[in-house]
Amino acid sequence: MDNKKKFFNFIKIKKLTNSKKNFFLVKIINIDDRCSASKLMNSRIMIKEKMLPKLKDNQYYWKDLINCKVFDGLGRYIGIVKYLIETGSNDVLVLKHEFSNKKKEILIPFLIGKTIKTVNILSKKIIITHNL
Repeated sequence: MDNKKKFFNFIKIKKLTNSKKNFFLVKIINIDDRCSASKLMNSRIMIKEKMLPKLKDNQYYWKDLINCKVFDGLGRYIGIVKYLIETGSNDVLVLKHEFSNKKKEILIPFLIGKTIKTVNILSKKIIITHNL
């Protein structure tokens, strides 16, 4: 069991940039050297949603994909996105079928234009290209 004390420390962020897929570079006010920064390694940083960088077309934050309903190309309901997996080459949607008693999950690679036809975050709806 981890004996580290858990605490919140309020900090001011000077700059937040999207360095690569699902990773951000954060510049914190008054953290100006490597030693100070290393004390924060493996810390969780929470920010207000409005601070998130604007994404390009066909880019989505995982938080927005979770709980989306997924349908096949014929409009048949497949399941709901419970979480995502990062595989290195692409992200994978993990679906749970709401009406099934089976514990099996459905995995769909998140590849816009290949396996994913459309994503509508406002209506929480994803349509895949294939029929299951």
